Parts: sequence; C-alpha cells; structure tokens
Amino acid sequence: YGYQSGFSIGPFYFYTNLPGYINTSRIQYTDDCIRYDEWRDFRYNQDDRYDRYDRRSSEYTVYQAIDDLQEAFLYSDAQSLDRLIPRRTWITVTDRSDRNYRLRSEDFYDMMSDLVTGTRTREFYISRVQTGRGLLRINAQHVYQDAWRQNRTVYMQFTMKENRSRNYEIVEFETSGNRY
Repeated sequence: YGYQSGFSIGPFYFYTNLPGYINTSRIQYTDDCIRYDEWRDFRYNQDDRYDRYDRRSSEYTVYQAIDDLQEAFLYSDAQSLDRLIPRRTWITVTDRSDRNYRLRSEDFYDMMSDLVTGTRTREFYISRVQTGRGLLRINAQHVYQDAWRQNRTVYMQFTMKENRSRNYEIVEFETSGNRY
C-alpha cells in the first residue's frame, strides 16, 4: 500500500489489532499543523490530587483532560473520550513527515473508541505534559497485549486546544513506535 494506491497510513498503524491504513477518500491532506515553540512543561503528578478537583484552579481542565485519557485507556471507557473529541470538526493526524492529513472528528472518535475498547491495555503512562496559550500537549506510552500475548508499546502525542467551555479537545494526534 502506498499513498498513490488510495490508502494512507492510518492513525493506529502501530497496533496489530487495528487496520494500519485508511482510505484516502476519508481524509484531506494538509500542511496546517500547530506550530508552537513556547511549550512549558507542566508538572504532572498523578498522586497529587489537590488541584485536580478544585474547579477554580487554573490547572483543573488540564487534569481533567489527563484523567479522561487515562480512564479511556485503562478502563476501556469510550465515554471518557466525549469531552476530548469535538464534534463536527477535523482532527489532524501527523506522522513526523510531510504527509499529514485531517479526518472528520466523528471518524476519529469511532476509531479511537475501537482502540480503547478493543485493545488489551496493560499500562497507559503519561510521560510528559506541556502547556502554552490555550494549548495542551500530552505524550503517553501505551502498553498493550497483542493476539500472541506479547506486550507491545506505542507512543502517542495528543495536542489539544482549549474550547469556549475551557475544556481541552484533541486537534492533533500522532502515534509512533519510537519514544518522543
């Protein structure tokens, strides 16, 4: 399969239990990616719960996005994706090349839902959190068990944007077989 054959590498290419390619009729190639150089590391401590539940805290929605991601993967809870994936818009899928594309958020939701409910997650670890001007970037490591009972690791990067309700929504997504 190649880019000229009607298929492109799918967002979950590194998973053995999901389709590795996506039909190009479902996507739009784009150069429009978030370019931001002023990321600030966010000190994320999963055991520090104080600010997480204080709705007045400026960090509340950051922790809420992190918690939603973890619940989706660790508990196979597709409903945890509801706040994270906007409706009637586009999600950009990047792959560290110039072949970035957008797909409808409803398609991305369905595929992400298949991922979290159809994969045997062993660990989902947040490795880095960064913030900047209404943006949030979360790097995660997903360890899952494949059909041959071997543990495999996929690295993910979620770039999110703050919406009008002050919740973060995924606007870009990337997976890799290599650590970020």
